[in-house]
This record gives sequence, C-alpha cells and structure tokens, in this order.
Amino acid sequence: MVQFLTKSNLYAVFYILLMFVVSVSCCMCGREEYSIIESYPDLIEIKNIPCSPDDLTCRCFCDLGSWYGYALPPDTGSGVNYLGSFIGPYSVLSQRWVSASLLRLKFFFNGEERSMQHARREIHYYPGYLLQRFEFNDGISIEEKLFFASSYQAVLLVDVVNGSRRDVAFSLELTQGGLFDDFSFDTSFAIPVLKAENGQFYFSTNIHLLGIDSISKSAEKVVINSDRVCIKKGRKLRFYIVQVCITDREGKDYMDVSGNKSVSELFHATVDRWNVYLKSVLRNCERSKKEIAVKALLTLVNNWRSPEGAILHNGIIPSYHTGYFDGFWAWDSWKHAVALSLFDIELAKDQVRAMFDYQDSSGMVADCIFADSSRNNWRNTKPPLAAWAVWEIYKRDGDKSFIKEMIPKLLKYHYWWYRYRDYDRDLLCEYGCCDGSKVAAVWESGMDNAVRFDSCRVVKTSDISWSLDQESVDLNSYLYFEKIILADMLNEVGFKKEADKLAKEAAVLKNLINTKMYDPSEGYYFDIDSETDEMCKVFGPEGWIPLFTMVAKREFAFRVREHLVDCKKFNTHVPFPTVEVCNANFDPDNYWRGPVWVDQLFFGIKGLRNYGFFDDAQILREKFFRNAKGVSDKGEPFRENYNPLTGEGLYAEDFSWTAAMVLLMCQRDF
Repeated sequence: MVQFLTKSNLYAVFYILLMFVVSVSCCMCGREEYSIIESYPDLIEIKNIPCSPDDLTCRCFCDLGSWYGYALPPDTGSGVNYLGSFIGPYSVLSQRWVSASLLRLKFFFNGEERSMQHARREIHYYPGYLLQRFEFNDGISIEEKLFFASSYQAVLLVDVVNGSRRDVAFSLELTQGGLFDDFSFDTSFAIPVLKAENGQFYFSTNIHLLGIDSISKSAEKVVINSDRVCIKKGRKLRFYIVQVCITDREGKDYMDVSGNKSVSELFHATVDRWNVYLKSVLRNCERSKKEIAVKALLTLVNNWRSPEGAILHNGIIPSYHTGYFDGFWAWDSWKHAVALSLFDIELAKDQVRAMFDYQDSSGMVADCIFADSSRNNWRNTKPPLAAWAVWEIYKRDGDKSFIKEMIPKLLKYHYWWYRYRDYDRDLLCEYGCCDGSKVAAVWESGMDNAVRFDSCRVVKTSDISWSLDQESVDLNSYLYFEKIILADMLNEVGFKKEADKLAKEAAVLKNLINTKMYDPSEGYYFDIDSETDEMCKVFGPEGWIPLFTMVAKREFAFRVREHLVDCKKFNTHVPFPTVEVCNANFDPDNYWRGPVWVDQLFFGIKGLRNYGFFDDAQILREKFFRNAKGVSDKGEPFRENYNPLTGEGLYAEDFSWTAAMVLLMCQRDF
C-alpha cells in the first residue's frame, strides 16, 4: 500500500518499530514445535527478488487481509546478498514493489559482521509465517520469523542465540535497502516520507531498548552500537521490528502490536490460527491431496484483503498478480465463500456481505467492487450463485442469524432477474446489461467471449435495462437452484408459506427447462432464442449446469453424461473444455472458447456425482489433478484456466477461484 488512490484521496503510512527484549531463559532448550505447520513448507515458491517495481513474476506472502506482502531471498546466485533480510514490500493496492528489500539487516558480534552466506541455513515459507535460520560454526545462531499481527502490521521476530563458550558484544545495523525509481525519501517532513509517483507513504523508526542509549539513526539507517549490548553465553537476545502500512493514521496507535499480549504470544496466536486452518481443510481431505489442499488454502489467504476505502468487509481478490484483479467480483465471491467456509466461517460470511454492501434499491448486485468505488462496475451483474454460498456456509455452522440477515437481500436479488432480465415475461431469463452494450451483456454470463453468444443481439427492455435475445440454460438452472435453496432457508426460519411459494415456482421452472431447453435428439441442454425458442446448438458448460443444480431429469442426465465422458467432446487431456473440441470455433488458449475453467469442471464433476455417476466423476477428477500442469506440483501456482489438450496453465497466476474449487475437490464429500 505504498501508493495512495488519488481518486479516493487515500494515502498509505509505513512505520518501523524496533524493540529489544533480553531473554533470561537458556537458549539450549531446543526448537519450538509448531504442530502440523512445519509439515507443509514451500508449497508456493516465493524465493524471488523483483527486478523492477512492476515485476509480477515474483510472489509474496500476505495474511489477515493485508494489502502488502513480503517474499524470501533465494539462497543461491545473487540472492545470497539478501540473506537475513526479507524481500519487498509489495503493494497490492498499487500493484508494485517498493524495493527489492526495503530493510536490510546486518549483524555484528564483537565488532565483526557475520556473513549469512557462510552459515548453515534454512529458508522456508510455512503456512502463516516466513522463516530464515542461520547457524555459525562457533555456536551462534540467528532465527528470523516474519508474520502478520494484523492486516496492517507485519512483525519480524528475531532471536539471536549465543551458543558459544563466551559472552559476545552484539550490534545491529538496520539500513534502507534501496528504493525502486518510482519511490524516494523526502526528509523535509516531520518524519521521513517515502514519496511515490502518485502519492506518498510515511516511514519512520522508533527504538525501544532495555537500558541501551547508544543509538544513531537517520532516514535511511539505524545503528545499535555494541558497547551496551552483551549476550551472555547460553542466552539469547530477542528483538522485533514492526512494519506498519495503513491509509488512515487518525485515532489509532498503529505501533502497538501487542495490546496486553507479548510478541511471543502474538506469534503463537498466529501458529494456533493456522493450525486451525490446516486441521479444518485436512480433516476430510484425501491423503494424496493434502499438499494440494494446503496450497489452495495458502493461495486464498494470500489473496485475502481487509476493508479498505470503499470495500467494507473482508474478502478475496482473484489474484494479487494481475493489475485489474484488485477488487471483489460477484460470482468469484460466491465460489470463494463456499471454500472459505471450510476453514474460516466468518471470513466466508464477510465475503458474501462485501458484495451485498453495494446492492442497489432495485436488488442488483454489482459485477465488481473496488477500494476506489469509482471503478465499481454497474454495467452488469454476474450469475446468481449467492444463495448457494449462503446455504453452504449455513450448513457448516448452523447460524440462523446469518440466513435471517441474508434472506431479504437474496430474495430481492433473485426477483431482480425476473424484473430486469425476462423481457418477454415467459419465466425464462436472459443475461443482459445496464448500458446497451453486447460486451457487458455477455460479461454478465461470466463467460466473456463464449461461442454460444457469437450470434446474439442486445434488445432494449426498459429505460435502464437490456437483454440478450437468448435465454440461457445455465442462468435459469441457477435460478431454479436458488428457488430450492431459498425455500429451504425460509423453512429453517419458520416462513413456510413463503417457502411453499418458491417451491412451486421451482417446479414450474424445472418443467420449462426440461421441455424447452433439452434436445432429445442431441441428449443435451442448450440456450434458446427468446423469440422463436430455436436452440443455439453449441455444446458448452451451460449444458451440464442442470446436473449441478439438479434440475435435470434423471434420464436426461444420463444422456448429458455420455457427452462428458466422450474423448472427442469433453473428456480431453484436461477435462472439461468450455466448448467441445469438435466445434469449429474451439480454441484451446482463448479464454472461454476452449480452455478449462476449474469452476465449470467442478460443476460438471459435482453434477455427475449428483446423479450417481461416481466412477465417472472420480476418473475425471483424477485426470484433472494428474494433467493440469502445476496443480499437483509443489511450488507451482494455480492458474486462471488450463489448455485442455496440453494441460498448460493460462492467464492469471495464483487464481483464487481455481484454488477454491481445488480445495473443495480435495474433500472426500465435496
């Protein structure tokens, strides 16, 4: 968060706090054990050094919704020059790296600098924290752990252990490690300011030591002199550095990370929280999928963002790697929430709330929202899966207050579709838009350039709404699913009359879908022309959504299954492409015209399971895990989508809804 959003008058503040605590305990008591966390090191590769501020090939670690993150130095090549320091920070809000390493640490013992290159070392990214450990031949060791105490406070906790045979004088030099060209120091302010191209953030150093006075500091360097710091043999010195990044300094003591807790307690609270996360996602996980599930968990948490600017609740962005993916999207959010409910039920609820914070008076939910609300997209919404998300959350914790909170909003959104996206009032809805453009109308489907929309036209339906002239089978299947779920919710909270009304509507819609949108000669579901009911015979994911929502008749589902297992159609090297491979417009690398999107894969496999095709579902799921490159590989990121013929990952890296669907598919009962 090193640049502020000029359109919303946000700015960012970056502080450094350094505190020493001399430990009275013996250092020879051995390493602390962190339960299952240490069983999952380095599942995502973040040992990297950015070459420029916009070097998005480099990954980082975030937690607790932070808008900034850090990486680890490589322990080979030029990376060894950064050993003992952490890489970054990276600003998610500005999508830029501030520095290769803003804070550089140098350690001196008896006046001589210790080179980390000559030490035995461990460098790991564990779930919840980064670790660097160095051991020297004379018994002195240094352990550094970086973790987040809050969304705006990163803590570097350092233990210097004197395992040698004599007391040692210790000193530390903390320097500003060089800024990228977009940033510079300006010391004319009351505290030094790091100036950015479109704004500024503040950087200062506060020192708190026990009985130590010989400190020198400037905007770019802090030196702790050695004549007053002695580490007795067999003892350790503990200190911590707090790096704070905020956008509003008023009314808080941002330097205070502890409250009534010690920094050690804060670190153990982080460990405890991550152990809960891990146990939650692994409790019902297949043995062979455990590392994959944890990698998915890490991906989601790295993309977690806290309330900021116009974003009022916590949620998950699609990818911190891609410049335009720094907000929340509607149907991404519904999928994220279902996966989040496995390990953090409150975060899952907030992900849903974040989108409904912007529900308008007509019931519409925006396509996407941002910290800068001028970027919010009201040209269209996204497919209605919100009720599914809320119901899955409710099934995890049984919190009726949450469904009571959400039912009025869900009902308003549900019936919005019938008011503004059913222009011929035949109870079958169309995707559409609010600005008359076809591009926005197709965006509303989520399948931006799908083959099935090539011949569509946009029809004006009112002063504020337009529809495609095509009624989509996936949209109406989702609406059927919502009617069933909303009826169940209403029954749970005692509104039987309203529940019965929705159940009757669902029965009518089910009949319409199965009589008008299913082709017995093809054995598949298709979109239909709004005027003529002529079928748009493009075989795509929309045709298997009726199995996911369980609106399909059983005998129809059997016919759809034949297409899904056919190697000449959808059973490709990586199943399921977004149009059958024999379609003349199939393009394996072109977004929604061929690549495999893992949400649609999930819907297809879940649909097969819904109708008892368990063996097919298992075979296709395993084929995905085996052939989608990087999904099952340690260190490799999840991708936005995959080439169905080669398995190559495509488009954005560290993609959240891929991680969400993968995490769900790793569960035995998904």
